Amino acid sequence: HCDVEAVLPDGHQVLGDGCELTVVSAAQAQQCAVALSFAAGSHHEPAQYLGMAHFLEHLVFRGSNNYALDDGLMAFIQRNGGHVNAQTQAQQTLFHFQVQSPLFIQALERLVDMLVAPRLTAEMLRTEREVIHEEFALYCGAPQILMDAAIAPCLLGQHPLQRFYAGNRDTLAIEDKD
Repeated sequence: HCDVEAVLPDGHQVLGDGCELTVVSAAQAQQCAVALSFAAGSHHEPAQYLGMAHFLEHLVFRGSNNYALDDGLMAFIQRNGGHVNAQTQAQQTLFHFQVQSPLFIQALERLVDMLVAPRLTAEMLRTEREVIHEEFALYCGAPQILMDAAIAPCLLGQHPLQRFYAGNRDTLAIEDKD
């Protein structure tokens, strides 16, 4: 439950906690979609935990308090012919899905639950870190990543592009109690 602080044109609202919400509706739509953006990404990570934002983006899909992995958002959407994805960028983390209109509320409940109450076990941390490490290996050959790596040493001060942001076994020290 959020109080609406301001209603702006085009279905845009500012909620009481400062969150912005834009609703775009079409009568008789057969599909519904959500795009949720958090103003936090890889450039907001502590230097000792590089890749943590991307790692957390992955982990929330591993089940939650009310939905096991096989009934969580990803499984639910895919089982019902929809689309779901997420991505971590420098300044934001995005979650989005599209599903048949009658299933929208059930999908939205799963999205909220996975973000608010993810199920994080030691085994999940270990296995997902391996997934991240494999993605890192793929990234290392991508032209944009190679260009960023070449430019980084030329930047002044503590520019965020100097930082490693995908995460791997070395940067995600999950064994560290902190």
